[in-house]
Amino acid sequence: MNDLSVALAHNDQFQEVTDLCREARELAIAANGPDAPITLIISMNLSTALRETGKKDEAKELVQHVLESQRRILPPDHPSIAGTLLQCAHMCGAAGDIEGAISALEEALDIQIRSMGEGSFRVAETRLSLSSIYVHQKEFDKAEELLDLAFDSVKPTWCEHPAFERTLQEAILELQRLRNQSAKVKDWEKQFDALRCDPAESSLAE
Repeated sequence: MNDLSVALAHNDQFQEVTDLCREARELAIAANGPDAPITLIISMNLSTALRETGKKDEAKELVQHVLESQRRILPPDHPSIAGTLLQCAHMCGAAGDIEGAISALEEALDIQIRSMGEGSFRVAETRLSLSSIYVHQKEFDKAEELLDLAFDSVKPTWCEHPAFERTLQEAILELQRLRNQSAKVKDWEKQFDALRCDPAESSLAE
């Protein structure tokens, strides 16, 4: 049933997903308990469906329940806790709770660094998300530090995640433009050109 709900979600049939996940969660709780891994997975799927159908308060409450369960049963540096914190950050940001979003992202980042290492692509992703909030808050120094660290971590494996790397490149260049750092923009463009995966591409030519 959970596989079916995921398939429906890919087709944007979130009301059907909500109904299926509610039923699946009740069955999972009855069979395995509220803190069982399968129950928590279904709960996260349900929270996503609830958010997409406008039931944001219920979705947030469910994610908080999952997070509390994970904190009880998992080691404090488990990647699953970081994943749930990222969901919390997304919900906080959508609700305008910037402090809540920053707090959740910072905790998630700390867990990811301890569990996955500085070179993890996931760590770079979270740094990019956190930097975007600081850019909107006009805290440019914090944003720049996070973007520099994100770039340093993915540079050795550049071209493995092209969509993310393109987003990171755009974020770095946009930040320097916002700061009126034209010289830095040119320096970064040269770095990106040296790393480009497709020789036909060139940030200088754009």
